[in-house]
Amino acid sequence: MTITLTALQKQRRDTASNWTSNNTVLLAGEWGIESDTKKFKIGDGSTAWQSLDYVPIPDTNRLLTGNLTVGTNLNVSGNAVVTGNFTVNGTTTTIDTTTLTVEDKNIEIGKVSTPSDTTADGGGITLKGSTDKTINWIDSTDSWTSSEHFSVSGQKEFRYLDSDSSHHVGFKAPATVTSNVVWTLPATDAGVSGYVLASDASGNLSWVDPGSSTNPSFTGDLTLQNDGNIRGFATVQATYTGSTKTLTVTVVSKTAAHRYNGSGSSSGYKIDGYESPFITLTPGRTYKFDQADSSNANHPLRFYLEADKTTAYTTGVTTSGTPGSSGAYTQIAVTDTTPLVLHYQCSAHAYMGNAVSTNSNVVNYNDLLNKPTIPTNNNQLTNGAGFIDGSALNASNLSSGTVPDARFPATLPAVSGANLTNLPTQTDSTKLPLAGGTLTGDLLLDNQKDLRFVEADANGSNYVAFQAPAAITSDVTWTLPATDASVSGHALVSNASGTLSWAEAGGGGATGGGTDQVFFESDQAVTTNYTLTASKNAHTVSPTINSGVTITVPSGATLVIL
Repeated sequence: MTITLTALQKQRRDTASNWTSNNTVLLAGEWGIESDTKKFKIGDGSTAWQSLDYVPIPDTNRLLTGNLTVGTNLNVSGNAVVTGNFTVNGTTTTIDTTTLTVEDKNIEIGKVSTPSDTTADGGGITLKGSTDKTINWIDSTDSWTSSEHFSVSGQKEFRYLDSDSSHHVGFKAPATVTSNVVWTLPATDAGVSGYVLASDASGNLSWVDPGSSTNPSFTGDLTLQNDGNIRGFATVQATYTGSTKTLTVTVVSKTAAHRYNGSGSSSGYKIDGYESPFITLTPGRTYKFDQADSSNANHPLRFYLEADKTTAYTTGVTTSGTPGSSGAYTQIAVTDTTPLVLHYQCSAHAYMGNAVSTNSNVVNYNDLLNKPTIPTNNNQLTNGAGFIDGSALNASNLSSGTVPDARFPATLPAVSGANLTNLPTQTDSTKLPLAGGTLTGDLLLDNQKDLRFVEADANGSNYVAFQAPAAITSDVTWTLPATDASVSGHALVSNASGTLSWAEAGGGGATGGGTDQVFFESDQAVTTNYTLTASKNAHTVSPTINSGVTITVPSGATLVIL
């Protein structure tokens, strides 16, 4: 038999304040409901009300005042209000909202149990875009670093506070800016105390003298930007130090900044980082052109009287090492008699360098292209209005190749043999006379120069000449025979030791008492490749042809082997 009872169950209820003041002990399993807050507790038969925990109710907008432990995911569809501290333990916290509003005045990041600059390194804020926009703390630079520009709008200032943050200096924009401008700071501090930043009108700032009456002292190099000028100086003074001045040489591809761009080699020298400058040197100093950089390989720097290297200049010049290797250099000691202008060029390639001025008292004779001439009108120079008096000129006046200014009076008499007195007589038999005479020393024709034999004047100016080959592996001297050939058509033949003799053209070697032309002597082995002359006949007697040797018989030629 089943009995069904229909009844209503009513739990104990009261206001929150009454429950707290009464501090009731509920029976085990008995509910106590706060009628005004809709929260409730369940008793255990011994714990008073104030010590019991509320039963959590996961309802929309319900306030949770105790601890909430979630084992997996917690999804809140409405608003969640946390009245206590909110701690998230994990690797990544994702907030997917349009606007994050934080009422706190201070946000701490990088807060670990023992914070340090090392743990803070790289910390910051990253805004995701096509590229990351970051503000990060970098420990190595001890500074905040931004990947993007900073714009301070509305004439707001960028301020730098003093040590106690009581005052500041700052920068701000003018009220109106017609076009954007960015100033690029110099890479180093000023080399002179008191110098100011000046613009080149293109946004580049550099340190310059503000125009004060002080005398600045430089400990390094002074470089003028944009091919500038030095104006208004009274003197330029070079102080003698006794030390060698080193200029670092490298080799690069020429640009439009090179004096000889488009001429000669496509490569050029750089001196101390500048493309083949014209360099001013001073007497009494030694200048070392350091070629240790590897780019100098096969580019020896030498000095010449001309840019095309016609005449080498070696006085006071020393070289060391192989260009491109450690310790390699070319050095020149400048004196009062060093030519006024010298050209530094590569000995192996054309027009790689420029020139130096030595401030000496010697003019390059071969650079006097506008040479004065002396006409018959009272010996007046066509290129000048003065006169030259040579009456006091003699060998004792002409010392070291120069003529002192005091030896040039206002006028000179007509030039004649009587005026040129005390000139030395040519008695050195090792020198080549201007006309006639005998040369007892060796005659050296440098750089493939010709030894020319010119035809009779009546027939013109054509000549025949001897010339050295472009490359010679070792020196060789040929000794001529003591007499002419006894048989017409004989040719000069070498004995492979430098002695020439007359022999049958194309062969020879047989000796005897007669002049019969019946013998032809040849070597017994062919040791190198040969090509016969086209349309010619040749013969040889049972030669041994070495392995790998080729004899080429062109079209129209005939080779007979006996």
